Parts: sequence; structure tokens; C-alpha cells
Amino acid sequence: MYIGLFRDGTMRVLEELDPNNPDPELLRDIREVYQVSKVLEPVVVLRPKPKEARQKIVVEKSSQEQEPGASSTSKRPKSRKKVS
Repeated sequence: MYIGLFRDGTMRVLEELDPNNPDPELLRDIREVYQVSKVLEPVVVLRPKPKEARQKIVVEKSSQEQEPGASSTSKRPKSRKKVS
């Protein structure tokens, strides 16, 4: 893959460039040509929260469960009818 730096400062991929037989018309407005041999893509890394933040979340959840009138997560689901 080749990228051309044009005289106006823009950069574009030169898909039609043949390195063995370059076209002079194609290279007329190009200042520099760069050969790209490796393309690096960003990677998302998932990291755990710090210990203090995790403990804070645990404390908040336990306090919500102890509050009166709070929605209970231990409700049993309604039974479903079996279809034969």
C-alpha cells in the first residue's frame, strides 16, 4: 500500500500506483510517496476498577437491599405453562 503526500498538504492512498512502473502523470502533484508495510489498529483494553471503587459499589448495593420499600431482587418469576 502506498500513500502520497500531495503539494497542497493532503495525503491519499495511491491504489493505482505501480512501484515497478510508476505513471509520471500520477506523480506530477505528489511531493512524497510512503510505502506502508504494517497497519496498526487501536485495541480496546478492559481493566478492572480500582479496589476502592469496587468496595464502594458493594457497599452501595448492600445498603440498597437493606432499605425498607426498596425493590426486592429475590422475587420468584411467574410459572409458565408447559406446551405439549
